[in-house]
Amino acid sequence: MRFDRPQWVTESACVPRQPLDLTGQTYGQLTALRLAPSQSHHTRWVWRCACGNEREFFASNVRQGDVTSCGCVAAKRHAEVAAKLQAQRERGEDIRRHGAIRSQKALERATSWAEKRRIAALKRQHKHTLESWRQMRARCTQQSHGDYPNYGGRGIRVCERWRESFEAFLQDMGPRPDGHTLDRKDNDGDYTPENCQWATYTTQNRNSRHCKLTVDDVRAIRGSTESRAALARHYGVTETAIYLVTTRRSWRDVA
Repeated sequence: MRFDRPQWVTESACVPRQPLDLTGQTYGQLTALRLAPSQSHHTRWVWRCACGNEREFFASNVRQGDVTSCGCVAAKRHAEVAAKLQAQRERGEDIRRHGAIRSQKALERATSWAEKRRIAALKRQHKHTLESWRQMRARCTQQSHGDYPNYGGRGIRVCERWRESFEAFLQDMGPRPDGHTLDRKDNDGDYTPENCQWATYTTQNRNSRHCKLTVDDVRAIRGSTESRAALARHYGVTETAIYLVTTRRSWRDVA
């Protein structure tokens, strides 16, 4: 059954309302740059803060004064409070007087907040290294992880220095290079600064406990005149593996 549109419904009533153009307008520390994509009926804009950061906020929140900066004002305020309270402590002054926020707990909260922001910025800057650190811990501690039987299930552990501190891991290992992954030199050893390195996928695969060939084996196979079947039985690998070695489709970097 077809229903015709009532006569009182005009064409203009079916056209969605265009958002208000805020380009160039400033509210607090924020200046509107451009309209941002949004999946909801609320309008989001890209705003540039006075500090130079660009963030997306709902236009209504900014215009009503609920959001006045990218967060730098609050961060600066907390840092100033923490520095002031720390200076008073060093001078031996009583930081609990006059009913202001002078307690030791307030100082710890302000310091902790600034530290959390610093760590969060560090993680954003080194997101690939962070992912390697998270996967390392998950393989060794989470039984629901698919690789747990080959790591935590075999007794592989993460050293105490790295277990809860990504910053310590980053200091010891440095940023993860492109095309590299976290590798343990001793496959039966734990994740420690002495036993870990950034290695290419090829190097890590060769260092795997499942790899049965060594560089000397590869050179011997390429110089041998025996059949593939005989070489496969001798080295405990498949004939396909021998074929890939002799045709240099694997171990290409070995002369």
